[in-house]
Amino acid sequence: LAAGYLCDDLLFYIYNNISYGFGGSCLGTGDVDSTSYFSNNTVYDCSIGYSGSALSLGKNNIAQNCTNGYAEGLNSSSDYNISDIASDAPNATWSTGNSALTVSFADVGNYDFHLAPNDTAAMGAGTDLSSDSNLAFSTDIDGEDRSIWCIGADEFINNFYKFRGTNTFRGTVKFK
Repeated sequence: LAAGYLCDDLLFYIYNNISYGFGGSCLGTGDVDSTSYFSNNTVYDCSIGYSGSALSLGKNNIAQNCTNGYAEGLNSSSDYNISDIASDAPNATWSTGNSALTVSFADVGNYDFHLAPNDTAAMGAGTDLSSDSNLAFSTDIDGEDRSIWCIGADEFINNFYKFRGTNTFRGTVKFK
């Protein structure tokens, strides 16, 4: 699923993507001289999760079940990234340093990489990028507004609805 990808004279903006099952790099620019911004992406089951150059900056990204989640590039200013491999994710200032974190997804077997309601690694753990000087945006891969800023492509929104008594619905009613 590709929600965001722009290129302008070797300047790449890669955000709100879910990529899985690649033998090579799930998300990468393939250009050592390019500047890349990886923001709020989720990669799963790839040889290399993210690759870029020393000019690449990653924020709020997830790499899970990869041989090497953050193999190349992402500079030391990168932050709020998760990998299930210890000392793999460039996340200098949050969480427990570079320890391995496992993200719970809705249904990996059916390739549903939305965050599960019981996730404790990525949910609400991201940094707000709505005013980011490099790549500002405020929606997730589904076009839903980000309010608690989860790490990864999905902003988990847990809506609970309780109905008691007699209920009547008119018009188009949709529950997710």
